[in-house]
Amino acid sequence: MNRTEFSLLTIALLLAGCTYEPGSPWGYLDAELQIDPVSDSGDVEVISQSITLDEMQLRAPAEAAAGAQDFDPSDPPPEFTLCHQDHCHHEDGYTVSYDDIAAGVGFESGGQITAARRKLETSLGLNQGADQEVEFRLVDQVSINEAALTIDQLYIEAQLENGGEVYDLQITLAMATRPFRTGISYRIGRDSPERQRAELEIDWPDSLFAELEHLDGAVESASDNTIVVHGTSNHQLRNELVDRIHDDTSFRWIEDESEDS
Repeated sequence: MNRTEFSLLTIALLLAGCTYEPGSPWGYLDAELQIDPVSDSGDVEVISQSITLDEMQLRAPAEAAAGAQDFDPSDPPPEFTLCHQDHCHHEDGYTVSYDDIAAGVGFESGGQITAARRKLETSLGLNQGADQEVEFRLVDQVSINEAALTIDQLYIEAQLENGGEVYDLQITLAMATRPFRTGISYRIGRDSPERQRAELEIDWPDSLFAELEHLDGAVESASDNTIVVHGTSNHQLRNELVDRIHDDTSFRWIEDESEDS
């Protein structure tokens, strides 16, 4: 066997031995998102509420290597051992697509890479709380250390008693520009279970409506005892509520020690 034949045989064996096929998952993470209702607080009584979920992501730490914008698949970047079939293998076992290699994903950047994402675009009633199931399909071997959730909108109908008067509140809080994040810990790879389960929970601030700086101004401008709160109507109160939600809401991972994760 000459050198050329040997090289071709070696490449063929490498290709045949690769356990990764584009689109075939290494494993699944079935996430259940539990969302508690917004509670009454201050002089506000919540009558009805709903939420629209936008997107959920699983994230992993960016791994060490020096990125190259223009790379040659026949000459893998540092710490990548093989590039073929539109992806490269890192020596630690995970794989990265050609497009992501060119974008610097998988190289040391001090940030996170998105390992999986799911568009939700789901509207849920929250009067008794709600659950949302999300299946993630992981096509790379990776250690997941963060979940991020983007909420498109929280809508609340409530009543406010102020100075002997009762006001109807119609509150629309758009929040898609600021995702919620929580740390998690899952390994997706050759030795991990094919399906793993994650439970995550949203707890809103206990005193969301207490001592709001801009509530009195909204009452003074109310017509027909109705207060509408959104981006252009009573926007200062809207911004105050959004800030309080993002600062004080608990988005957390519920670790189940009985599961192999």
